[in-house]
Amino acid sequence: FQDIYPPIGTWGIWYLPGSPAFHVAWTGVVEIVGGMGLLLSGLRDALASEDDDDDDYENENIWMINFVKPVAASVLFVLTILITPANIYMFTHGAVMGDTMAPLDMSFHGVRFAVQVVFLSLLLTLARDSFFFAWGDELD
Repeated sequence: FQDIYPPIGTWGIWYLPGSPAFHVAWTGVVEIVGGMGLLLSGLRDALASEDDDDDDYENENIWMINFVKPVAASVLFVLTILITPANIYMFTHGAVMGDTMAPLDMSFHGVRFAVQVVFLSLLLTLARDSFFFAWGDELD
């Protein structure tokens, strides 16, 4: 992914400190942690029974468990926005990942853009709905 990271001075405004390797590393870690948060909260929801939920609300630390999904979805939403310049650079400058990769045609970029819009919409909906359900009982 370092090959699609915009170099300093791209578009006349791209001046982030740090190397491409640094930015690829930290975004990769955030993506893995966010994905694990969604996966674990989804597994918890799938494996929990109705009776477990009543017992959980008596636990004073349950609010932390309820916020894993919305926080993970929000972090992944922001991360997707933050890495969008790399996708734009890939489109505008014909950047490819690695020397052996053939140049990508316009249809690839169109499909990638559509998938990214759907992904952002899903993350935003998941974050919003999860925050509401985590605190929905408190609002009454």
